[in-house]
Amino acid sequence: MCMKRSPLAQLFRSSNNLRLFSLIALVLLTAAIVTPALAQDEPQYPIYIVESGDTLNSIALKFGVTTQDILGINNFDNPNFIPVGAEIKIPGYEGITGTLTTRPVELGETIVSISEQYKIPLPVLLKLNRLVSPDEIYTGSEIIYPVGGDQKPFNSSIRGEDGITPLEASVLNNLNPRFLSITHPQESSWQFLSTDVAFFDSPGDGQYANPIAREIVKFDISPLPLVQGETIIISIQTNQSANLQGSLNGSELHFFSDTDHQYYALQGIHAMAEPGLSDFTLSGKFSDGHEFSFSQKLILKAGNFSKDPVLYVDPATIDPENTKPEEELIQSVIKNATPERMWKNQFSLPVDEPFCIYSYFGNRRSYNGGEYKNFHTGLDFGVCATLNIYSPTPGIVVFAGPQTVRGNLVLIDHGWGVYSGFYHMKDIQVKVGDRVETGTIIGTIGDTGRVTGPHLHYEIWVNGVQVNPETWLFDRVYP
Repeated sequence: MCMKRSPLAQLFRSSNNLRLFSLIALVLLTAAIVTPALAQDEPQYPIYIVESGDTLNSIALKFGVTTQDILGINNFDNPNFIPVGAEIKIPGYEGITGTLTTRPVELGETIVSISEQYKIPLPVLLKLNRLVSPDEIYTGSEIIYPVGGDQKPFNSSIRGEDGITPLEASVLNNLNPRFLSITHPQESSWQFLSTDVAFFDSPGDGQYANPIAREIVKFDISPLPLVQGETIIISIQTNQSANLQGSLNGSELHFFSDTDHQYYALQGIHAMAEPGLSDFTLSGKFSDGHEFSFSQKLILKAGNFSKDPVLYVDPATIDPENTKPEEELIQSVIKNATPERMWKNQFSLPVDEPFCIYSYFGNRRSYNGGEYKNFHTGLDFGVCATLNIYSPTPGIVVFAGPQTVRGNLVLIDHGWGVYSGFYHMKDIQVKVGDRVETGTIIGTIGDTGRVTGPHLHYEIWVNGVQVNPETWLFDRVYP
């Protein structure tokens, strides 16, 4: 009986065919071994763009890795010189794409909400920022996060309301009812708390809900983090009239409005305030009757002020029997926050140009060899042009007269808790109650009070605290 050979048997009939089969088998075996390795994607790493002052060691410390690890995945021509703008792959965060950047944590944000908004797993975000616990992050602290990667952040959010459920929140915002349970599985299926924010993608530009209150359209506190000696602006835009109260670093805030539903509070940070955590509170009631209350910790940083040389002055000008009542007098005058904002533009110089500054705000001071427990509360302008002293912006004169420490002085109220002080004047050319304009001559430079020579000491008070006048004179218009 003749049996038909199978194709495989026929392939084995000759040695040539056998060799051909062996070669094919070898190729197939090699492909089986090699192909999976080639199919695997190369590890993806987040990118850090080198900034001025960066070194390989500082970058390694920033991200909690070693320099050897960085060198292992980057090809540097010269590891000792990495040019500004160079892109460096950061190891240890495989799977994260995009460029690593930093920004301050904004008011109302938490590490959890940032994790959800940017679609970054919480453990990864904690590792990236070298945090052991979500409770370690505060408003104003720098958060590292990737931008421009494969995962784009959600462009919209909704805020829970008192008693609302995820189902109701979804229906009200035209979302799939299963959305919140999928994207926010940690939330209870029965209760969506008023402090909860859920993120999602919506067509167009999208809009983020304010995490503090539903009536707040926009909220800003700047600059962040808080810094000794700086002027802080709290800006709140609402969709209806509001009565707002609050506090910052122990000072009661005063809110004012010069346009519909736009509120501002200005607050100075004391030049010797303790660095660390500062308390911020905000509460209010809206015209629809809804009330809210919010509190959060903010980071407060040192101002890095210098030390002036020891100053030798008349002992009577540092005697507490003289300094204390004078300080109490000044505080009683500048404690009021009048509702009219009288300035519209940046403050002008209080002296003629060319001007010269002898001593800067915040410098630590020692008098007659004592401890450096004082600070310079303003700017000292020397006599480098004329002797004239001018009002830097419109206001009302609220004090004009002689004092032991400040000498002949003038205090001008500019509204909203902002005051200018002019000390050590030779003569005073205004009186209490006068309304002055930008450029009004109020007196001349002298050497009265606690001085070592003729100069104008100019200072600005913001809600009861002296602040750096340079930002008002040279940097910006408030608010």
